[in-house]
Amino acid sequence: MSPYFKAGTLPVWRHPILLRKRLSAIDSLSGTYYTDRTTVLNPGDAVPGYPGMIIMDLDPIDTGVSIAYGIQAEGSLDNTLPTKTLQRSESRSIGASFESFQERKVSWLTARQAITGVASTDVISTASAHGLSDGARICLLSLTGGSGLTSQSLTQLAPVYWVRDATSTTFKVSATSGGSAVDFTTDITAGYFMVAEFCPGTPHPDWPNMYLTECRLSDSLTPWREADCVYAGKMWDKPYHRVIIVNDQQINSSEKVALSGLVDGDSSLRYRAVDLPEIVITDTYVDTDALPTAYIPSSHSETGGTPPNPPSLRSLSITGTDDELVYQWPNGWSLIATQNVETLNSGIPLTIYTKVYRYKWPTLPR
Repeated sequence: MSPYFKAGTLPVWRHPILLRKRLSAIDSLSGTYYTDRTTVLNPGDAVPGYPGMIIMDLDPIDTGVSIAYGIQAEGSLDNTLPTKTLQRSESRSIGASFESFQERKVSWLTARQAITGVASTDVISTASAHGLSDGARICLLSLTGGSGLTSQSLTQLAPVYWVRDATSTTFKVSATSGGSAVDFTTDITAGYFMVAEFCPGTPHPDWPNMYLTECRLSDSLTPWREADCVYAGKMWDKPYHRVIIVNDQQINSSEKVALSGLVDGDSSLRYRAVDLPEIVITDTYVDTDALPTAYIPSSHSETGGTPPNPPSLRSLSITGTDDELVYQWPNGWSLIATQNVETLNSGIPLTIYTKVYRYKWPTLPR
């Protein structure tokens, strides 16, 4: 039998109230809340006394003198509206490919929020509480004004800024963690900010060469959303991937030439058909370096002409007079080509690229 409440005792919770704080999920609450018969609660409302909790399921019972609401709620019990990591997975490889990992998160701060700013104070403002605290990482989008700040554009990914001097509806930004406030010289009349964890193109806070490439968001009409964040890039250095190709090239001399340095040959002057290998090495790297095009072609080790750990070659020389030989440059090992294999984005300093080296003999029969 439901208890009888006299006037003045409502509203009140019937104890016990089941509160569950969770590391890898949204907090939950279940209990019965009694109100007078004129008070109406609906799914989606904040739970009385728990502003961070949202009513998900509601079972009202009219006792005749009060309404007993059976409440099932989810949210943030302490009303801090945190971003929680729910699940993580990684994919690591030794091959010449990007590493990847995924993080599933729940957050109240996945959406962009409109901002304005005053240049004389370097203060950025939002119309309602932004939920940021000092040290939060954010990106700026579609700024009008704000000279001295950088936002995402057709040619620029959004850089990361750090929040400082935060109040409920204002903050300043610094270009480094704990750094001084950025001085912008014109007012921000329009624009947005987004938490960097949910802005594609930004680096992971713990892995500076892993970049957010995709963010899939979903919710059940709640203030919080689940975010599946996909990162790709380079977690650490790993060896290049090498392919060696040896092609046969036959040289027919129109003049008499001599071969030296060969145990199974001779050094007499003769007309010859000489089989020489053309050795081509392709090395594939995952790196933050730009494409090394400045020294192509190059046959000097100090400018990248010699591959790392080159394979051993048999010593051979071809001798003759100048009119009997063709001199080649570049000769020996040389860097002859390089190309991008894969990039994440033109604004991200990370790529998979190849270097192609070729070994050419210094002299050939004419």
